[in-house]
Order: sequence, then structure tokens, then C-alpha cells
Amino acid sequence: AMEGGVERVTFTEVTERAVREALAAPRELSAPLVDAYRARRALDYLTGFTLSPLLWRKLPGARSAGRVQSVALRIVVEREQQ
Repeated sequence: AMEGGVERVTFTEVTERAVREALAAPRELSAPLVDAYRARRALDYLTGFTLSPLLWRKLPGARSAGRVQSVALRIVVEREQQ
């Protein structure tokens, strides 16, 4: 584990059994996974500020552009346009 005893637990379903199994088998943090998380957060932040106001104007009641799905869609569209 990293300094301070930080470990990661993962589960793919939200059930008592799955959570208990995950807690019983923690693993060390992975620097690449942490870096990927930080990159997603940055993309969410940057894209959200650009795309959310557009959605608010075009779709009354819309709250935000969402998370990485919006960023992924933008990347796909930009590559298709190239």
C-alpha cells in the first residue's frame, strides 16, 4: 500500500456480498489508474465549461454536459472530421 495505508477496492455490482469480497481483497493503488482518473477529471472540467452553457440554451432543463462520455464523443467527432 501507499504511504498512509491507502489501498483500492473494486467491485462490479452493488451488493453486500460484492462489497464484502472487495473489502477482503484490497490492492495497491496503481499510478497509471490514478493518472487516468486525473486526466478524465481535467477533460470533464474543460469540456463542461464549454459544452454545458450550449446545452442550457438548446435544451431547457439540462443540468450539465455530463462526464467523460461528452469528452469521448467530442474526440470521436473531431477524428471523424479530420
